[in-house]
Amino acid sequence: ANPEPLFVTKHARIVKQTPMGKNGSHVRLMLEEGGKTLEAVAFRITSRIAELEEGKFCSLVYTVGLNRWNGNERLQLFIKDFEMEL
Repeated sequence: ANPEPLFVTKHARIVKQTPMGKNGSHVRLMLEEGGKTLEAVAFRITSRIAELEEGKFCSLVYTVGLNRWNGNERLQLFIKDFEMEL
């Protein structure tokens, strides 16, 4: 099997950050980049969640997948790594 392709987005603004999971070890992000709103999730990043402040900018490495929930499907970014911008 081929590995999933990785994508990079630079200078995405964090619009909203919502912790997920029973221990808050995951996070759902609403991002804005180039006038578009993107939905993203990051799993098992407890030690780095505080870095993801609303209004700040970051660069992301991610895969793209479908979020299927409650009979709806939409594209979602699955964050593999990120770096906050100064």
